[in-house]
Amino acid sequence: MKNYTDLEQSKKLVEILPIESADMWYQYTGISIKDGSEKPIYFPMVMRDCKSDEDIPCWSLAALLSVLPDEITDDGDVYRNMVFRLKGKYIIQYPRLTTLWPSLLSVEEVNLIDACVEMIIKLYERKML
Repeated sequence: MKNYTDLEQSKKLVEILPIESADMWYQYTGISIKDGSEKPIYFPMVMRDCKSDEDIPCWSLAALLSVLPDEITDDGDVYRNMVFRLKGKYIIQYPRLTTLWPSLLSVEEVNLIDACVEMIIKLYERKML
């Protein structure tokens, strides 16, 4: 199971979430030259020992869950956050408070970190975050 967002997810979330909500960093440590191409090297860190403008924030599961709103309102209906596991997949939904179906938003992923990232992106796109 993943413990924190991967580098690509982190780069997406930097555009959406406040950096203060991140609880970890991918610390830039230099450039690797393989096959004649340069590629930056990053290591995940809880605390940065040498801060660089090229460091990228990342989020643990706890940090991602704390960003998700408990409730959202749409057209007067209230939808409550539900997180559960079913048949080997993690599901995050916002079902109507008075009924479980239909849900306003739903994501399904094998990993809970991935489900949180996808839900945050959906909420952001709908201007509900």
